[in-house]
Amino acid sequence: MSLFELIKAELKALLTNPVVILTVFGGVVFYSFLYPLPYSHQTPREQKVSVVNLDNSQTSYQLERMVDATPQVRIVQRDSSIAAAKSAFLEGEISGILVIPEHFYKDLLLGKSPTLAYAGDASYFLVYGTIVEGLAQAGGTLAAKTTVS
Repeated sequence: MSLFELIKAELKALLTNPVVILTVFGGVVFYSFLYPLPYSHQTPREQKVSVVNLDNSQTSYQLERMVDATPQVRIVQRDSSIAAAKSAFLEGEISGILVIPEHFYKDLLLGKSPTLAYAGDASYFLVYGTIVEGLAQAGGTLAAKTTVS
């Protein structure tokens, strides 16, 4: 019996054995549903965020309210500079930062796409993902509202 025939016979024996098939394939499917169950209610919510509003327009304040209304993030402080927000971030007081740039409202009126800057603690991926999701959701909602108006 050659090596190829031996491998072929062993694979046939493995793939025709129902116990092996159930263990290998059924176990993977079963485990993929069973494993996350204890963690299903432990998604991070209401992450602490600071806003640096360099525009101070009515629209930028509306964006702040929209961000605070998302279930993912909660605005706990408003800083006048990026350095102050960075300091609070490094001290662990907040988990993320949103920077609304100067001329945000003006750029919206001119049809330009102003860029919002997000920062978050990427060492905890779930926390970072939650912050970015909440901020992007609020930004997207404002963009859609502006487009419709």
